[in-house]
Amino acid sequence: MLKKTKNFIHHHHLFYCFIILFGFLFYLSYVLYEKEDLWDFEKTLKNSLASIEKVVTPHIVVDYQETENLFTEEKEEELKNLRELLNLTNLSSFKLEHASVIQRDAMHYFQEITIDKGKEDGIDRGLLAITEKGIVGVVQYVTKNTATIRLLCAEEAIFKIAVTAYHGDSMYNGVVTGYEKETGEILVTSIRSQSTVDIGDVVKTSSLSNLYPEGLTLGAISRIELDEVGVSKILHVKSDVDFKNLKYVSIVKGEK
Repeated sequence: MLKKTKNFIHHHHLFYCFIILFGFLFYLSYVLYEKEDLWDFEKTLKNSLASIEKVVTPHIVVDYQETENLFTEEKEEELKNLRELLNLTNLSSFKLEHASVIQRDAMHYFQEITIDKGKEDGIDRGLLAITEKGIVGVVQYVTKNTATIRLLCAEEAIFKIAVTAYHGDSMYNGVVTGYEKETGEILVTSIRSQSTVDIGDVVKTSSLSNLYPEGLTLGAISRIELDEVGVSKILHVKSDVDFKNLKYVSIVKGEK
């Protein structure tokens, strides 16, 4: 009886070992199968990446060259503008402080700019900022080493700039009072209705102002209309200044 019991236990033990061995072999075959699939997948992935690289790499090289060319053109344009700014021969009798634009808030992009010159450089509130193309704006806030310039393209003019419209030998005085965003025109008012100004006439800073030097270019008249009561004319003036891409400006500090 005891012998039969031992044989029974022995057979069951072998049976369980067989089951475990069979399971292990099944798992091993599964792993090997999966591994083979992984090898195939890895091989396919490497081939795909190689194909993509052949197609994309030439475009990356071309894009890099185009970017480098654009960067070079932009720097050359900046250098050209800076040279023109430094060569303002028509302002040789004035003290100019050349400055770089160091900040421009996206929320007030066409309202103001900040430059890297301030009180220590002789910059004061109310001074005009210009480029080789014309008037940019007026210094509004000043710190020790920086200054904020209110741009002429700001819709509300905080500073009133006295200007003169030139028509042949005739001169007509007015005041810069605003900017028309839709048309990109500077508004000049207080021009008497009898004036003979015409489209294309040049507008410059007036000799009547004690704040600004005479003869700084504002722009050319692009449109003329009468005010609401018909007493004076409103001049719409187009500036050549690129207000969108200001990099350098000069502050007119006064006569030498």
